[in-house]
Amino acid sequence: MLKNTILKLLILLITFTTLLTTAANLSAKTTSSKNSKKEVLINELRNGYMPGEIIVKYKKGAFQASKEDLKAKSGVIKEEKISKNLKLLKLQKGKTVKSVIDSFNSSSLVEYAQPNYIYKPAFTPNDSSFDDLWGLHNTGQNIEGSVGTVDADIDAPEAWDLERGFSNEVVVGVLDTGIDLNHPDLDSMIWQNPGEIADNGIDDDNNGYIDDINGYNWAGISQIGYGDTELYLGESEDLQNIAQSIVGKGSYITTISVNLARFGDPVFPVRVSLRSSLNGADLGYYDVQQSELLPRRRYYTIEKSLNTPVLALDGS
Repeated sequence: MLKNTILKLLILLITFTTLLTTAANLSAKTTSSKNSKKEVLINELRNGYMPGEIIVKYKKGAFQASKEDLKAKSGVIKEEKISKNLKLLKLQKGKTVKSVIDSFNSSSLVEYAQPNYIYKPAFTPNDSSFDDLWGLHNTGQNIEGSVGTVDADIDAPEAWDLERGFSNEVVVGVLDTGIDLNHPDLDSMIWQNPGEIADNGIDDDNNGYIDDINGYNWAGISQIGYGDTELYLGESEDLQNIAQSIVGKGSYITTISVNLARFGDPVFPVRVSLRSSLNGADLGYYDVQQSELLPRRRYYTIEKSLNTPVLALDGS
């Protein structure tokens, strides 16, 4: 009697353990299957087409019965008409787009099969001068008599279709003569130093630089006109003179470079000079004649020697 009881207990224990093991295996297989299907969906979306859908064009004269047989073998569960021979097919779960396309393209009934690609409108800026920026998007456009080479560019519109910095914010440091802080493409995206209070004359974040709210003027000079806005010399009494500050470094200044564009036919030359104060005498200067600038709406860099070198004391 005791032996029979022990035997029953052993059989019960073995059976219960087997059931647990089987249940665990089923659970693992189910989880694995779900993960596999999820990975298929993610990969197909990542590849730019709708998961579980293909587009098929049948050859003319293909028998309907043969097409139904092909769809059944390939795991098609629904068909939607696009045109007479062009169909959108939806696949049963677990079927990959690639495997079904391979199956259809190997059939003599099919002219072609392809994924149901996800098309997105190409992003291009609404900047009226964008067509002039051949380095970003070269369509072979004619710019001042020079014809470009199609696609000799950095593929900017293609890159903007993938990422424009909205989902993955990137802070870009620009080492240049400056940027227009009020430009409509930039004004909402200019980086601001969270530890600095603008224009209070104090180094709030103690990094050694006062009022570095959007960056810092490393060259020690101001930018007016070229960096911020266009100023038209002689357009009014207020624009007879335009001044920029230069911080002295204890050495002689012998040349000055300016960017100028000619509009119309100015009578007088543009004088570029150094002064110790806004209304002081010219310490050194040179003149730019209108003949030195072609009559186009285009900036030219003019670099000339001053009539005499000027010593700029350190910090002056």
